Amino acid sequence: MEKHLNKQEQEVFTRQTADDEIDLVDLFFVLWKRKILICVVFIVCLLIGGGYAFMRPTVYEYLTTMEIGTTITQLEGGDGVALIESPISVLEKVRAAYIPLAAQEKNKAGQIIKITASSPKESLLVLLKSQGSAEAEQKHRILHTIVFNALLKNHRDLVQPKRDQITAEIAMLKNKLNQLSEPVLKTIELVRLKEVTASARRTLDALVDQAQSHKVHSSFTLKAIEAGLLTTVESQKFALLKLQTTLAKEQSSLAQLNDQKNTLLEKQNFLEQEKIILSKQSAEINRTLEQIAGKRLSAPGEVEGPLSALSLMMIESQFEQYRIRQGKLLLQVEVNIPRQKVVLDADLESTQRQILIQQTMLADLRTEIAIKQESQQRQIKQEQNVIQEFKNNRSEKQTEFVRQREEKQHLILDSENRLKKHEFDHRFAIETQRQVISVAEARLRAARDTKELGGAIRSVAPVGQSKALIVALFAILGLMGGVMLAFVAEFMTKVRRR
Repeated sequence: MEKHLNKQEQEVFTRQTADDEIDLVDLFFVLWKRKILICVVFIVCLLIGGGYAFMRPTVYEYLTTMEIGTTITQLEGGDGVALIESPISVLEKVRAAYIPLAAQEKNKAGQIIKITASSPKESLLVLLKSQGSAEAEQKHRILHTIVFNALLKNHRDLVQPKRDQITAEIAMLKNKLNQLSEPVLKTIELVRLKEVTASARRTLDALVDQAQSHKVHSSFTLKAIEAGLLTTVESQKFALLKLQTTLAKEQSSLAQLNDQKNTLLEKQNFLEQEKIILSKQSAEINRTLEQIAGKRLSAPGEVEGPLSALSLMMIESQFEQYRIRQGKLLLQVEVNIPRQKVVLDADLESTQRQILIQQTMLADLRTEIAIKQESQQRQIKQEQNVIQEFKNNRSEKQTEFVRQREEKQHLILDSENRLKKHEFDHRFAIETQRQVISVAEARLRAARDTKELGGAIRSVAPVGQSKALIVALFAILGLMGGVMLAFVAEFMTKVRRR
């Protein structure tokens, strides 16, 4: 079933396609059949369009450009110059009054020319436009001139009172400048300022001389005091140096005594050690003697015959030698050494007394040197205080001179500044007046009338559609009309046959 339906749909589609192809072919045959009619209609329309295009009068555009003038608003401050009227206001006047007025005058002569007015955005220009043939150029020029002259007269009427006022003010400023430029007479204030300045200069010169004299005198005095102080210091230094030399000698003597004392002490120690050694030797000899005595008692029993006598003789000889040696040691320990010790003790005591005496002398010398140094320092300090006080007084005096000099200089400077200020103010007033006059005259010159930049200038090319465009439009209309008439004729033929 579905296959049968699809088959039928395909047959219907094939039939419709064939019908469409037949229709397009029929249309082509209809147009070919009616080609004469189409060509006739096309040629007729083309002839009509060509005749209209070449018989139609040539129209040009006439343009007049007007620049709005300026006027002075104020002599000083700001720009000082502004437009006489805003472009919008000028457009309203031109459209509402001046164009109708010009049109009325030309209409009386039976000629109607339409003028339009416009103004480019953010500009000072007003444009007058009209259209007409080349033969009517003079008429358009006259009509545009009437509109411009009306606007120019109105603007001059608006600006003239202000210009007269500005001219009068400039004349007054020039008169004031002439008065300022006349030679200036010496006023009481100027004379007083000059007298004050001269008096201050004389006082300043006297102060400078006085300060110089005081400086020289104080310098001599200060040098004399410093020389006296230097002499005192040198003499005291010499005395102190002498005492220090004596102290050095006594210190050297004390050092020698201390060395002698140390030597004696060392000798004492040596004697003590020698005594101890000799005592030890004596003790040893005593023990040896005791041993020899024991041997002498036991010798006869130990040795018999001649050897016994010889042994006893040897023992006796040895015993005697030791006894003699012991005697010498005892003499040295009990007699010679104590005697030497007594002598050393006496020498040490004498040396100790000399050291004490030397130390006392050194202490006295040191005390005397300290007193001398203290006295010297005190005297130097007193002299230095005198010098410092003198310097302070001199500094105070010089400071006072400087203060008075600065006061006088300030007074002179103030007087001179006031004189300069007076002269500067006078020159500044003259210069300011000249600048005001110059600016006012410049602004007066900068104020300009509304002017015509170009009067009824004819456009280079005609305005409106060109001849070729008109012929082309009529040709297209003729072709389309011929095709439509061909279809209408074929339709009417088919209707009649049926």
